Amino acid sequence: MASRKEVTDALKKSDDADTGFAGGKPRMPRGLNARQKKLWQLVVSRMPETLLGEIDVIALELLVESYNSWFELNEKLKTNDFEEIKDGYMLALMASSEWKKVIAMLQKFGMTPRDRQHLLPAEKEPAGESDSHDFFSTFCMPTGN
Repeated sequence: MASRKEVTDALKKSDDADTGFAGGKPRMPRGLNARQKKLWQLVVSRMPETLLGEIDVIALELLVESYNSWFELNEKLKTNDFEEIKDGYMLALMASSEWKKVIAMLQKFGMTPRDRQHLLPAEKEPAGESDSHDFFSTFCMPTGN
């Protein structure tokens, strides 16, 4: 029979395989779809290393999951293919709920234009260099498609 310490150590190793940090950046969890992976990589690549801590991995997972849920619900709403009006209404409520989660998480990570003002250094980038943070604003407003 394994000792309590052996079991704890084994669990910790299995947890570290899915979460944690690699090279100072949060490690991408398993099971993400292509859209979630793209958003994860984008956020992690653009965030200063000192801004993300180990505890932020959970919040980042919630962000990519909520964004994906909102995107899928929004796509279903665009089809207007509902048996009853109440089905469309429920989808709209669910999409609205997911969007509120996405906005809240974006704000927590400083990914809205207003919230970025509190995170960016005061000095400007040299002329000709793009502001890598501008891309995040595309996640703050739904497209009109």
